[in-house]
Amino acid sequence: MSQQGTELLSPGETQLESRAVLPQTSQGLVRLSDIDIAITRETIEQAEKLVFTILEPEIDWGLHPGTDSMALKDSGGSKIANGFNCYPEHTVLHLTENDELISYLIQAKLIHRKSGAVVGSGVGSCSTMEAKYAYRWVRDPEEYGFDKKTLKYNSQKKKYRIPNPEIEDLGNTILKMASKRAEIDAAQSLPGVSSGLKKLFLGKVREEPRWATFWTEVTALGLEEHQVHDLLKVKSMRDWLSKGKSLNEAVEILAQMAGQKVRTQAQPPQTTDELEIPQVSDAILKGWQIARSGIQELQITDNQIRKWFAHYKLEVGLADFAKVLPRADITSDMVSNFVSMLDAYKEQKATVKSKEEILD
Repeated sequence: MSQQGTELLSPGETQLESRAVLPQTSQGLVRLSDIDIAITRETIEQAEKLVFTILEPEIDWGLHPGTDSMALKDSGGSKIANGFNCYPEHTVLHLTENDELISYLIQAKLIHRKSGAVVGSGVGSCSTMEAKYAYRWVRDPEEYGFDKKTLKYNSQKKKYRIPNPEIEDLGNTILKMASKRAEIDAAQSLPGVSSGLKKLFLGKVREEPRWATFWTEVTALGLEEHQVHDLLKVKSMRDWLSKGKSLNEAVEILAQMAGQKVRTQAQPPQTTDELEIPQVSDAILKGWQIARSGIQELQITDNQIRKWFAHYKLEVGLADFAKVLPRADITSDMVSNFVSMLDAYKEQKATVKSKEEILD
């Protein structure tokens, strides 16, 4: 029995290394399934993460010489190709080589090491007509048979520019440069790389908001969720972030409004009576927020919550979920299982409603 849309990954194989199955076609039209879209989205996200993580400014990317725009460098292209577990294979598409001109047009194909499939390609060219190869700067051009009066002079270097008398020695240099440019072009053709580079160059690399840290600090200030929204004049904290502001800025403003100072980790407690900030992981906080939303959406009662948590011998009710942070004795597994229960309950309610509509 075959499965269409994806291929199973072997142990240790990454999403970037795997090959997506081509979308099915019907009557000459390409049809994308939800699985195809999900795979594409995940691949792009992983590729962008790869770009953000491994590329170093000024080493792997930076200003393109002679311009004010950013560009990927050959070391960056090599890192990206290795991240996709690929190696380049070159083909000479065009070559001109004589006493006056050496020119290469190279195609680079990126080959997946495990499957042998071509997963990307690019082209690059280079020739001795480029200024850095076509000319040389010398102090005495007459030694090479040129008249100073007819040449361009650099007063700072005190040198004259003459046509390069050693063009024939540049064959290997031109070939390598064309190959590097083709490899860079090929690396940028890989899924997600181009968009990742654009975000990187524009300085729009953003980290996921640290919600657990934020709500922990807010709780230490003695503020509830609705008070935070009222003070910042937003409906939600995502509205705050959409204005280009950070969670750190929000904490500083809230601390000033509350007339308190947020204690940093570098500062030890001054007294044993000082408020201890509870530590909550991002995972449990995310689950807690989902659970709170589910309770409100499904109109779960206090009695239902108490019966469920009674299995863990805990007295947990609706009032506990009114708080931004969970109690210390509520574990991540409890929250995860509770969210699963809410999902099952929601599905059950939808099924019952559907049956009622049919009867009507």
